[in-house]
Amino acid sequence: MRERKKVKVMARRMILLGALIIAQSFSVQLFSYPKEPSVSFVIQPSDWGVGIRTDYLVRGSRDPGYGSMGFYGSLSYGSWSLYKQAGLKDHIKVTTGVMLPLRPYRNSLQWITAGVNYHYFSPGSVRDIWISQIIYEHLSFELGHTVRIGRVHISYSLDIRRWEPCFGVGFVF
Repeated sequence: MRERKKVKVMARRMILLGALIIAQSFSVQLFSYPKEPSVSFVIQPSDWGVGIRTDYLVRGSRDPGYGSMGFYGSLSYGSWSLYKQAGLKDHIKVTTGVMLPLRPYRNSLQWITAGVNYHYFSPGSVRDIWISQIIYEHLSFELGHTVRIGRVHISYSLDIRRWEPCFGVGFVF
């Protein structure tokens, strides 16, 4: 019986991952073909979540002094640290957002990022009245900053409602 439950949970996770990948590819194809995609390793200190983030730039720009507008998506999983102490299990976070260009500074491209997060906790998570109820809500939003220096891509963002930071380092392909 327990194995069936594990299989169901794993199936849900795989469906969620597939939906993220499909949504990301549709959003890129809808607006334009990607230019210089990057892949980053991300970490969330609040639950020691780890994951992957992809960034796509859209061809063309309104002002040649700026970089190109872009889109990003990320998927992360964590079940340790503060969340584990609070009885929360299997925190999965799916994010998609937009990258708005800033003026280049000393051979680096920069963007302000704004995104929407979907949070999922496994059914075995305990709901504690002493914890802020915002933690249990599925939707939230984040603001961040992304910098590209040469082929290195550095990003950080903050989930405003939950006060959860996320850091990423990756490379441009």
